[in-house]
Amino acid sequence: MNEKVRIRILRLLLLFSAFGWGITFVGLVLPWELIINILTGLQLIGITEVAISSYWFKMTAGTYSFIGLIFLLLALNPQKYETLITVAGLFMLAEALISLTSGIFFKLPFSSFCFDFIFCSFAGLGITILNNISRKK
Repeated sequence: MNEKVRIRILRLLLLFSAFGWGITFVGLVLPWELIINILTGLQLIGITEVAISSYWFKMTAGTYSFIGLIFLLLALNPQKYETLITVAGLFMLAEALISLTSGIFFKLPFSSFCFDFIFCSFAGLGITILNNISRKK
């Protein structure tokens, strides 16, 4: 594979990951009532408006937004961060496994976790493979 093409595809996957994780930033600014409606639409029924639920949702949204920022920084200069990109790809694969096993364990409908599983699997595999192609040369 041509090195320029490899870097472009790797950068696109990193940007895709940055968006996928970073989109949760909107959870930091949306009103809790709207968040409940969105989560109910995703079949995450049973969420109630209590302070601890809101707190943990905001904490999770902040953490995921930060992960998205890290992927964005990796995408800006993938050659500089080869080692960290490998860790990021493996992280995504681990998250795919966690999503799948947790969804099955809790007997959730596949539609509740399929996007997380597919997103993390696709991006994690692509990032890991493309980043390691250069290491073999």
